[in-house]
Amino acid sequence: MMPENRGDRPTAPQSQPDQNPAPGPNQGSGPVYQPSLEQPRAAYHYNTRPPNQPSAFQPQPAYPLAPGAVAKKTRKAGWWWGGLALGLVVMALVAALVVIPLFNRSSRTEADPFAVARDVPAAMATVPVSGTVGAANPAAPDKGAAVQVTGKGEFSKIDAIHYARGTATLGVGADGKKVLRFENFTSAQGPDLKVYLGTRPDGSLVKDGGLNLGALPATDGSYNIILPDDLDLSKYRAVVIWCEAFSVTFSVASLS
Repeated sequence: MMPENRGDRPTAPQSQPDQNPAPGPNQGSGPVYQPSLEQPRAAYHYNTRPPNQPSAFQPQPAYPLAPGAVAKKTRKAGWWWGGLALGLVVMALVAALVVIPLFNRSSRTEADPFAVARDVPAAMATVPVSGTVGAANPAAPDKGAAVQVTGKGEFSKIDAIHYARGTATLGVGADGKKVLRFENFTSAQGPDLKVYLGTRPDGSLVKDGGLNLGALPATDGSYNIILPDDLDLSKYRAVVIWCEAFSVTFSVASLS
């Protein structure tokens, strides 16, 4: 059987693409640009971008924060933590200076150097030192002959947290020493309380012309504060309980 000779058959002509197709209803009469599939995409990519930059079609966060908003949020958090730290420091200082001292009370009791002149007015408190024992002078001096009271007064209440009660007596005791006596004394507690002798009866301007006698020995009791021998007692007209921490008067005893 002989193979079929296909070369003798005529082949149908293959249609070639029309290089100039007829224009459509919405096209002009000129040639139409048709990009080739072999042509790079960048040639007809309209959203061109610099190298190493993210694509315009890359997914973005749903609610992006601008750089200014991030910095503002960071500053706000810093202020919050800073305020919290400052508040804790202030609370610690208040507790150390105010709250804790309120519960730190003390008591002290000492003998009264003015026992002989306790119930005698200040103007008559001095007892003569010289005298002769005998019928002509029956009122002979005793061991309290040197007692002298130059001022005496009651402590006052300024308000609910600044107050003191009791008696302050200034003068020369039975042993000849100059002394300030607190009798039946009690005081509100406070930070760094001091005792001052003031030149004004109302205790004002005590920091200017007053004499600082040091820390308050105790918040309760009856006790003495020994004064310098060369101190002029006549110039002082008030005893002041003074708070050095807050520069405030707790109580005043006007001496008369």
